[in-house]
Amino acid sequence: MAQQLLDDLKICLNQDINDKNVISDIRNIIKLLVKQTRQAYSQKDFYLIDDITKTVIQTISIMKERIILVIGYIVGIFYHARNYKEAIDCVSSYFNKIDYNLFINERDRGIFGYCYGLISVKIGNYKGAAEALEKAYLVANDKFKKQILMYLVPLKLRCGMYLPMEEMKKYGNKILIDLSNAVNRGDVSLYEKVINKYDLEFVQIGILELVETLRLIVYRNLLEIIFTTKKTTKLHLQVIIDTLISLGVTEISLVDIANILTNMALNGILIGAVYIGMKAIAASPTNPLRFYQY
Repeated sequence: MAQQLLDDLKICLNQDINDKNVISDIRNIIKLLVKQTRQAYSQKDFYLIDDITKTVIQTISIMKERIILVIGYIVGIFYHARNYKEAIDCVSSYFNKIDYNLFINERDRGIFGYCYGLISVKIGNYKGAAEALEKAYLVANDKFKKQILMYLVPLKLRCGMYLPMEEMKKYGNKILIDLSNAVNRGDVSLYEKVINKYDLEFVQIGILELVETLRLIVYRNLLEIIFTTKKTTKLHLQVIIDTLISLGVTEISLVDIANILTNMALNGILIGAVYIGMKAIAASPTNPLRFYQY
């Protein structure tokens, strides 16, 4: 079926691109090719994927400004082909700055936001991913929202934003609820349990690296509790270890804590200094803790 779709697409590209019927046929073919690309990749049919990619690139070149009609599906094809560079190049060539108001209908906006968001997660463009997935979430049906939240919730947690629990229970799942609770409470033990229990699920949808960046936010929120309780931002590292032990974390050392705090400082999450020799931390007395800026 995929080869027939490609043959039909090539025929369309040799016809009058201004003809509404031709444009409609191209749109329908591109939509169907998204699923075919996913199947081709799962079957490791790389010759077919290469043919699909080349034909889609030709389509982009010929359709020019009309590419907005199918750009969401084209980005979806590149996503399933694992060809992230072509997807980004396609989007960059059309948008100087992505304008979601250019999309004719909400479905097109949602498809583009979802596919572009997933690719942005893959390449580590978390700010672009969050923006795209938010746009998709606003116009998605209930089933689609559940898919989007698997990516959007971790992105929001990086910035200290938490989805209302009512909404989480409606569209989320136990994984996201446990993850949100762990981050919000600074519960290191629960966070590590979530990582260990659901690592396969995170790998399968490509967000393990994203979820692991939340470890620093979990410790950030734990530190906030400790600073508030102790009424000081200057602590011996053993105080943090004792707190972790009381929360059920058993395998933790001074070296581990020092490394985590150093990474927090390097990422701008902790404003202060870690003194490894003195086994202490001296954070800023005002606003010592921040979140990722995506």
